[in-house]
Amino acid sequence: MTARCTTRFAGPAFNATSGSGAEEEFHPVLYTSRSFGDLLQATTLEVVEAWRYSWLPRNHLSRLPAIMSQSPAGVAIINSIDAGLERVLAPFCQNWAFVLVKRPAATER
Repeated sequence: MTARCTTRFAGPAFNATSGSGAEEEFHPVLYTSRSFGDLLQATTLEVVEAWRYSWLPRNHLSRLPAIMSQSPAGVAIINSIDAGLERVLAPFCQNWAFVLVKRPAATER
């Protein structure tokens, strides 16, 4: 069985105020590759493919006027820009996607 999942290496987001008074969105828990791997070891799943995606911060883009953030044409433009930035700035992409497969019974830990 193969499951294709998209996720972020982070816990639930919430709003907070920084010292400058500006409202920011951040995650209280950020997982490293090692901590994610440690969590995965407790399951019967293994990663067979992983990649970064999405460079633009989508939460902030939702504040754009509806003509850009909610119309099919506006979203297509945003997606095209994000796809280009994703290729050029891949090491800085904020999200990870991965494919998990269930380990055969003989290799389960």
